Amino acid sequence: MVAAKTQIDDKSDLGGDYTLAPVPLNRRKHWLDVALVWMGMNICPPSLLLGVWLMRYQSFANANLSLIFALILLALFSIFQGIIGTKLGLPTYPISQLALGDWGGRLFSFVMFLTLIGWFGIMTESLVSTFYSQIFSAAHISLAERYRPFISFGAGMVITAICFWGFRAITWLNRLTIPGLLFLTLFALVKILQQPALVHRVLHWHAAQESISVYQGTIWVVGSLIIAAVTAPDFNRYCRTSKDTVYSVLLGNIPMVYFLAIMGMAFAVLSGAAEGKSAIEAADLSAVFAKQGWNIGPLSGVLVASFILIGAIITTNVVNLYPGAMALVTVVKGSGKYWPYLEDRAVLTIFVGFLGSVAAAFGILAKFEFFLEILTYFSVPLIGIMSTDFFLLKNRSKMKGKINISSIIIWLGFSLANMGHVVPGGALATVVYSGILYFILEKIFGDKLHWEVLK
Repeated sequence: MVAAKTQIDDKSDLGGDYTLAPVPLNRRKHWLDVALVWMGMNICPPSLLLGVWLMRYQSFANANLSLIFALILLALFSIFQGIIGTKLGLPTYPISQLALGDWGGRLFSFVMFLTLIGWFGIMTESLVSTFYSQIFSAAHISLAERYRPFISFGAGMVITAICFWGFRAITWLNRLTIPGLLFLTLFALVKILQQPALVHRVLHWHAAQESISVYQGTIWVVGSLIIAAVTAPDFNRYCRTSKDTVYSVLLGNIPMVYFLAIMGMAFAVLSGAAEGKSAIEAADLSAVFAKQGWNIGPLSGVLVASFILIGAIITTNVVNLYPGAMALVTVVKGSGKYWPYLEDRAVLTIFVGFLGSVAAAFGILAKFEFFLEILTYFSVPLIGIMSTDFFLLKNRSKMKGKINISSIIIWLGFSLANMGHVVPGGALATVVYSGILYFILEKIFGDKLHWEVLK
């Protein structure tokens, strides 16, 4: 194992993290710490939104089946990707260079950088919107809209400061926020269970709109969450063994997303979102608490829910910024000869966090949300390519030229096909097709397609 040969504290960045060098074995974490990072990534409004959208187009029973099948598949993808990160001790982006080649890996890393930093900006705007819609009004604070850009910038830079310290800071943040959101959702669950009529409506729900099959629902859920599976090495490189990776993924993914999505289904019926009303309101815990008038003892339920929701958004957002900065490190790899900190993940975190915060302050990122969704399609085929390269072709250290033509053609081809929705089976099938085709091309052509370009 690469990491076993590397006792290299001097190769960590200013935040004590590792990007271009494998994580040393003595710096690895307990699998529970890694599971907490997965939980923090999944505890967010989009997980609730999954349940809302499923209930719009499926019965409660079929929505459950779609969710369960999708989570099992996503767990398998995450485990495969995560084990690669554990074995090599590296994040997704340097590993991608083994299969895509040096320049190909940089191109993929640049796409991921744009995608992840873009979502960072959008989530920052969402956080500030929660302040304006719930906290300020509940606290009787009147703050003009002209101050929103400054608050957005400040919020973005606070998240950036957390990300500067890397994996350690993320795990501590999750230890603080996850219990709160779990308590909040459990409290809401108890309130729902106290309404037998509502429980009956949820359990016997049938879609008000044209229904979709369990297969279609499964494909949709997989496509919505698969980018987390692609970037699994970013976090599972801190696991000590492959078994730890399996434990962290199973605990951090399946129960958390399933529970939140089920709550989203209940909120969808409760708020009317399942019948076509605002889906965003059903996925906003603070809005649900406000509409239902739920309080927690003497405390305002709206305020408590809002603060915990903000914590949940922050935990998700640091997981956007953290790998986004690591992706940029891979893009600019080699520039450290001019100034060492140009390759430092912690320093680049400040840079990309600043850019994302400025963009959030001007409110321009929401206009590009569709563009960011398109970029997400470019992440899917890499699971099939990377898993095939590592597990079937047994490639542990060989970078296949400057550009590996076979993997680049498959990656770009299936990404564009996926974007055009012409691949039967969607994101799920794309992973399988890309892996099979990559294996065939590598076996037939091998080094002939590994171009050195400048050689």
